[in-house]
Amino acid sequence: MVKIIAQWFGLGRIKYAPGTFGSLGALPICYILILFPYFISQIFEYEYWKMFWIIFIVIELKLLILGYYSIGKFTVIVGVKDHKSIVIDEVIGQVISFAILFFLTISRFPSQYQDFISLPVFFYIFFISFFFFRIFDIFKPFGIRWLDKNIDGTTGVIIDDIAAGIIAGIISSILYRYFILNS
Repeated sequence: MVKIIAQWFGLGRIKYAPGTFGSLGALPICYILILFPYFISQIFEYEYWKMFWIIFIVIELKLLILGYYSIGKFTVIVGVKDHKSIVIDEVIGQVISFAILFFLTISRFPSQYQDFISLPVFFYIFFISFFFFRIFDIFKPFGIRWLDKNIDGTTGVIIDDIAAGIIAGIISSILYRYFILNS
C-alpha cells in the first residue's frame, strides 16, 4: 500500500516524466474539490467558497498525511531520499496550485460559480495551473531549489512541491486575471 500511494497508483512508475504524470493524477481530486462543495452548498445552504476551502483543507491534510507516511516508508524501502517514482508530492503541490487559481478566479464572480464547475472550464483552469506548477516544480525558482536541497527527509521531499504549488497558483491567477478575464 505504501508503494501504491507514494507512486500514486502507478503513475510514478511511468518511465518518462513521472512527475508530470503524477501531477496529472491530481485531476480527479481537483474535480472533486470543485464539485463536492457545490453539492454540499446546495443541500445545506452554505456559501460555495466557504465549503470549497473546508473541503480543500480536508483533502490537502489527508494527502499530506498519506504522503508523509508513504514517502517515509518508501524511502526506507528503496534507499533513496527522493526517488523519481515518488509522485504523491506532485499531487499535493498540483492540488494547491489548482485550488489557488480556481478560488482567485471564481472570487471575481462569486454568484456565477456554477459556470466555473462545468467540465470545459474545469479542464481549462486545471491545465493552466498544471502548466505553471510543472514549470515551478521542474526549474525550482524563488527559493524552491533551496528548500529542495536544504530540508532533509520526507519534509524535504514534500516542501518544495508545496512551495511550487503556492507560487504557481498565485502567478497563474495573476496572469489569468490580467490576460484572460480582462480581454
